[in-house]
Amino acid sequence: MINAGISVSQALNIIASQCNKKTLRESLCRVERNVSRGESIYKSLKKESDVYPLFMNEMIKIGEESGKLDKILKNLSEYYDKQDKLFNKVKSAITYPLVVLTSSFFIILFLMAKIIPNFIDTLLSIGGDIPFITQVTLDFYSFLRTNFYLINIILFTIMIAIYQYSRTNEGKLYFDNIKIRIPYLRRYYNNFVLYKFSVSLSMLIEAGFNIIKALETVISLLDNKVIENKIKNCIEDIKQGESMNSSFKKQELGNELFLSLISIGEETGKVEEMLSKLGGILENELEEYLKKLLSLMEPMIIIFLALFVGVFIIAAFMPIINIMDSIA
Repeated sequence: MINAGISVSQALNIIASQCNKKTLRESLCRVERNVSRGESIYKSLKKESDVYPLFMNEMIKIGEESGKLDKILKNLSEYYDKQDKLFNKVKSAITYPLVVLTSSFFIILFLMAKIIPNFIDTLLSIGGDIPFITQVTLDFYSFLRTNFYLINIILFTIMIAIYQYSRTNEGKLYFDNIKIRIPYLRRYYNNFVLYKFSVSLSMLIEAGFNIIKALETVISLLDNKVIENKIKNCIEDIKQGESMNSSFKKQELGNELFLSLISIGEETGKVEEMLSKLGGILENELEEYLKKLLSLMEPMIIIFLALFVGVFIIAAFMPIINIMDSIA
C-alpha cells in the first residue's frame, strides 16, 4: 500500500478494517490515531509492545529513519511468513498423532466401561473364569474410575506447579536447557533457533544496526534462556574487541557451518550476506527434517497403537472366547 502511494494512516485504517482478530484490530486503530496526530510509527507501535514484537519495532524504526520503510516491511513480511510456514508444518506433524492417540484412548474407555463388563457377567453366570489380562484391565479401569477426582487434582496440581516453576528464571533456564539436549529432537530445535538467529541478525545488520545493537535485539526473538545467556556473553566479548567468530566459538554457539560462514563474513565484510545464506540452508534442512519426521511418525504410531490398543482388544475378546469354550 505504501508502494502504491497510500499514506501510512490510510494503510493502517484499511488493515484494521480487514482484521478479524479483535485485539489486533483495536491496537491498529490506536496506532492509526497516534500516527494521524503526527507521531512516528515506531513510537506508536512501541506503546503497544504487548502486541508487536521488539524485533519488528526496531526494524520499522530503521525503515522510518532511512526512508526505506516499504522495503523493511517487505522483508519483515517475508520473514514472518517463513516462520509461520515452518510453525504450521510442526503443528501438522504433531496434530495427527495427538488426534489418533486421543481417539484411541476414548475408544478403549468405552470398551472397558460398556463392552467388557457385559461379557464378564455372561461368563460368570455360566461358571467360567475371568482371563488374567481381562481382570488386570478391569482393575485398572476400576482404579481410574474410583480415584478419578483425586487423580485429576494431583495432575492439575503438578501441571500448575510445573507452569509456575517454568515462569521463574531458574525454571525457564532448566526447561530451556532440556530443549537443547532432548534426544532426537534437539537437532531440529537447535537448527530452528539458529535459523531464527541467522535470518533476524542478517536483516538487522543489513538495515544498518551495528553488531552490538543487532545482537541485543535478536535476544528477544529466541525464547531460550541458555542461548540468550550465551549471546549476552558474546556481546561482552565483542565489546572487548573480540571477533564474532571467536566469541561465538568460545560460547559454543551454533554449528561448524555457522562459525565458518561467520568467519568468512568477517573477513570479507559481508556478515549479513553469509547469515542470509545460512538461513536459507537451515530452512531447507528443517523442511527435509520435518518430511523425514512425518514419514517415520506414521509407522511408529501404528506400532504403538498395535501394542497399546491390542492389549485392550485382547482383554475384550478373551471373555468371548472363554464363553464359547464353556458352551462347547
